[in-house]
Amino acid sequence: MDYSVVYDVAQETPDIGFPAFGLIFVALGALLWRYRDQMPASGYGPFRSRKAFVSVFLGFGILWTSIASLGVLGSYFGARRSLSDGTARVVEGVVQDFHAMPYSGHDTERFTVGGVRFAYSDYSVGAGFNNTSSHGGPIREGLLVRIHYTGSQGRTTILQLEIKK
Repeated sequence: MDYSVVYDVAQETPDIGFPAFGLIFVALGALLWRYRDQMPASGYGPFRSRKAFVSVFLGFGILWTSIASLGVLGSYFGARRSLSDGTARVVEGVVQDFHAMPYSGHDTERFTVGGVRFAYSDYSVGAGFNNTSSHGGPIREGLLVRIHYTGSQGRTTILQLEIKK
């Protein structure tokens, strides 16, 4: 059968928006650190000094950005590796039990192909296909697809999605 590739994790770039958000806190923390001596001497809640407050603020920003970056990049490079080294599983068949995610979110889009359950959301962070039909995604009930994926039931990540022409 002739298939058309509509998603391939190897052709995507990592979504760094989530970890980049932490850079706002790093920048603010660096500014606070630079001007800490001009800040008022008291009024920092549970912190005994402005230096303690600024240190915790800057430390949180650095920690957030580091952990989020490691999570996003680790997920992305792990997904690419699984696809390229052949450890990804493949299922082919008809999309069944399709449940679309509402446009407003607060749910996942779900379906089954060949007994394998897939679920994802436009709002999830990490590698893999997550374009729901309510936001223009291609998955529909009855569609014939071939999916390369990792994970097990309920925790699958779609690495490559192909639709029959």
